[in-house]
Amino acid sequence: MNKTFGIGIIALVLFLSNGFAKNSQKSQYSDSLVIFLTNPLNIGRTDEPISITVLSLEKKIPHFNPHAFAVYDNNGEIASQIDDTDRNGTPDILTIVTDFAPKEKKQITVKYDPTGSRPHEYKKRTQAELGVKTGYTLVDGKYIGGRFIDADSVRVPSTHVDHDNLFRHEGPGWESDKVGYRYYLDARNRTDIFGKKIPAMVLDTTGVHDLVANNNESYESMLNWGMDIFKVGASLGIGSVAMLSGNSLETVSKTDSVFCIIAANGPVRSDVRGIYDGWNVAGKKYKLISDYSITAGSRLTKFEATVQPAPKDLCTGLAKHGHTILLEPADGLHLQGGVHASGWRYLGLYGQQAFSGDSLGIAIFYRESDFVQRCDDSLSYAVALRTHKGTLTYYFAAAWQQESDGIKNLEAFRAYLDETVLKFDNPVEISY
Repeated sequence: MNKTFGIGIIALVLFLSNGFAKNSQKSQYSDSLVIFLTNPLNIGRTDEPISITVLSLEKKIPHFNPHAFAVYDNNGEIASQIDDTDRNGTPDILTIVTDFAPKEKKQITVKYDPTGSRPHEYKKRTQAELGVKTGYTLVDGKYIGGRFIDADSVRVPSTHVDHDNLFRHEGPGWESDKVGYRYYLDARNRTDIFGKKIPAMVLDTTGVHDLVANNNESYESMLNWGMDIFKVGASLGIGSVAMLSGNSLETVSKTDSVFCIIAANGPVRSDVRGIYDGWNVAGKKYKLISDYSITAGSRLTKFEATVQPAPKDLCTGLAKHGHTILLEPADGLHLQGGVHASGWRYLGLYGQQAFSGDSLGIAIFYRESDFVQRCDDSLSYAVALRTHKGTLTYYFAAAWQQESDGIKNLEAFRAYLDETVLKFDNPVEISY
């Protein structure tokens, strides 16, 4: 029995029978491998993300073909996605989401052909996008007219400033069928929230009208799908990264260059990467690589940072708004019949903090072993978190009252936070 940690990239140990197990059922694929997954909790898990490194597959089956495969459970084919996240031309991550009943042990089969290619089409439940203006006229520093085109990457001009309408909604966006996020590709470099009333992918259609230069963005009014629901200002917004300099939280505002990449854009998982050279904090310069990823059916954004030279700590947090209640787990938290949850913690806020005037819950999740100190300022609740040779992983999430079949009140949001920590602390087990 092998137990992995967290719900991010799970390096699976694979069950193989007699080397490469031949599929005993009729299939279009010539070979298969079997993985057994067990939910250790007495609660169900819906859309649980499982990410498998291609390297771990190739160690077991050197002739695994990432261009001709499909994933199945007892109910049929599961939507799957394979990504080249480091953009070196070789796929490196295979991702699925699947459901578990309480205490369920299930079998998943990866079927493949050693050669050839077999493309698939699945319902799109995540999206990452970056809309860049073309055909514009530059007037007093504003990009007027023209149209936005979808781009895979962009090097941000050094002259770019907030609200100049160079980007569709001021930077890249990513979404699941539950929620959307964006971060600003200017000196603010903070993270914001789109509330969604429908599960469809919408961010590629938002902000398409040239209204940003007049500070009257179309997505700041309620639309059929939802709206921009959060005020960030000079705070940490939701989960923005910063560094503590003296008593001040320094966001990634002073840089030599900024490069943005859509690292993944698929039905199951989407990922936005930022590369910041020369992040200046108190006269010392760093290189930051940041990844924001989301999976189907989830409110969670996974944030992964690599900073060189390695700082001891990084900071993140939540904007302070009135009419909210600060939420933290009880010490020694025990949930679901004595199962212990202590490896991960959360910091959350719930209340009438949405632009739309209704309730919104926001939270960050971090490993208890990474915690260094609270470092709140006048605008943000914040934590300093220990890096590991310059790397750090944490999560953030938002839940809006107007979501369809979503979280509608404080009690439900608190239950979501506690359950999320419980799942982080008790990940799916792999047997082989």
